[in-house]
Amino acid sequence: MAYGPDACVSGPADVLRWLRVWHARQDANCDGGSSLRVLVHGGALDTLVVEARRGRQGVTVSLLCVRLTMYRRLLAHRGRLARALTLRLNVPVTIEVEARYAP
Repeated sequence: MAYGPDACVSGPADVLRWLRVWHARQDANCDGGSSLRVLVHGGALDTLVVEARRGRQGVTVSLLCVRLTMYRRLLAHRGRLARALTLRLNVPVTIEVEARYAP
C-alpha cells in the first residue's frame, strides 16, 4: 500500500486531529482507497506509528510500536480506544496493535 508523506506529530491530540481531517476528506471525496500514516515523536507515545485506512466496514487504525511496554498497554486498551474513535468519527473503528520491537 502506498502512502503519501508521513505526518509527524507530538502527542495524542495531534494524532486525533489528523484522523479527523483525514476522515472528513474521505467523506467529502468518497475516496475509500487512500490511507493515513502518522509518526509520533516525543511524549508518552514516542516512536508510535499510526496507520489508518478506510474499508467497507469502517476505519481500521493500526498502532505500530517498538516498545514492549507500550504494546502491552495499547493492547489492553484497544477496545476503549476503538469505542472512543467510533464516537468521534461516527463510523465503526477497528484498532489493531502490532509490535515491531527487537527482543
